[in-house]
Amino acid sequence: GRALTQPVRRILDTADRVAAGDVTERVGTFDASTADELVRVGAALDHMADALKQRQDALQDELQRSHQAQATQALVFNSMHEGLWAADLQGNLLLYNATAASLFPIVSNMGDPQAWTGNYGLFVPDSERPLALEEQPLYRAMQGESGQADIAATRIRLGRPWAGVKLTYLADLGSVVLFHGTEIIARVTLD
Repeated sequence: GRALTQPVRRILDTADRVAAGDVTERVGTFDASTADELVRVGAALDHMADALKQRQDALQDELQRSHQAQATQALVFNSMHEGLWAADLQGNLLLYNATAASLFPIVSNMGDPQAWTGNYGLFVPDSERPLALEEQPLYRAMQGESGQADIAATRIRLGRPWAGVKLTYLADLGSVVLFHGTEIIARVTLD
């Protein structure tokens, strides 16, 4: 009984540790008196643990490459003079860079599109007329359009100056707005 019980217990303990995430655990070798079937089961478990360890190592390598790529992407995005703002079709902000954050308040869900003009201070250039919903580049991208638009923008609630903004909006990637050519065109004094 003992010649059978100890190898079985060793196999089960190893299987439990591998299942708990320790893919370095192995059954190892048995002495000559261990039944051939148990030796094969132990070897199969060790082979499975080796395969899991290789997959885990490959995944860790890929995660490291992904983190490096994300860090590089963030560096590029945040060093661009153009602002980049990407949202899904429901208006949830997915990606933005520092330039976009300097122009507009950044919130994860931009809320009701009808409130965007007031929230983001979007106006027709050289006028005090707010952009209508259907004129707003992000809304147009959410409707499946791509193109370019000139707008005037200000963060009214923070008293920021007016800026002339040239936008490229792209529907192919969801809803992406690229702000370029931003320049201060006048200062707004709020009472």
